Amino acid sequence: MTENNFGERLKARRKEKGLTLAEVEALSGVDKSHLGRIENSKRFPTANILRKLTGPLGYGEVELLIMAGYLSPDRTDKRLVDMKKTMKGEIKVSLSNLLKKVDGL
Repeated sequence: MTENNFGERLKARRKEKGLTLAEVEALSGVDKSHLGRIENSKRFPTANILRKLTGPLGYGEVELLIMAGYLSPDRTDKRLVDMKKTMKGEIKVSLSNLLKKVDGL
């Protein structure tokens, strides 16, 4: 992926979510001027910056790292994404069961 295309995709996602640069800054802790430079392909984000943007932009961490070219989109990466989704589901079920037990006390 080219840096230009990557920045455009991030900007499109931000706008799709109805967020301003200032709102993404507030949600992620990444300076809005830095975000603007990333979106305009004047800077390329580090993996750490990308991790901070996953929540506000609605991406999974692995998905965004693949999109940026930090990870290759091979079968191993897909397995990591699938495993993370499975683990989230299992954690939700475990928490739900725990809350039921606590409520029953």
